[in-house]
Amino acid sequence: MFNKKSKMGNKFANAQGQHRGRGKGRGTGNGRGTGNGRGMGFKIENTQMKNEKQMKVAFVTNNGTTVAKHIGLAKNIAFYQFPEGKFIEMVENPVMKKIKDENIKLNKEDEGNRHLNVGHLIPAFLKQNNVDVFVTYEFGKGVKENLLELGITPIVPQSHNIEEIVEMIKKNQQ
Repeated sequence: MFNKKSKMGNKFANAQGQHRGRGKGRGTGNGRGTGNGRGMGFKIENTQMKNEKQMKVAFVTNNGTTVAKHIGLAKNIAFYQFPEGKFIEMVENPVMKKIKDENIKLNKEDEGNRHLNVGHLIPAFLKQNNVDVFVTYEFGKGVKENLLELGITPIVPQSHNIEEIVEMIKKNQQ
């Protein structure tokens, strides 16, 4: 079990809303918080790892440099290995693959009612890829709960620059 608290002070909070310092996210009894999880601290916990020093982190992204706003509509998922912060690979988002393969037409007015199964596809995909931590712009309740059930820690960073986030995670693991 990995439980590391940051000395950094003000960049991340996990998506459960737990944080140190000032911020919007507030954890509740079982750790599944209310609020948007954007706090002023950085804490990664609840990750199931074989070696406490090794951790695989996935970022939802369109361009490989920034965290995408929508999990299901992002083009790619980038994988990094820690504590090195080494880029492993970038793969097509399985939800986008489903949209292409099934020729699903997306309309702006259908947002939130697309029935793309994001809350199940993404957590299962990440689990199959041995991901410990998933970083994105925001999480819906279903995705977040399913990630937690599979032992994957959801993180909502204050910064959306992947390089900055990687550096902060590396510093946090020292």
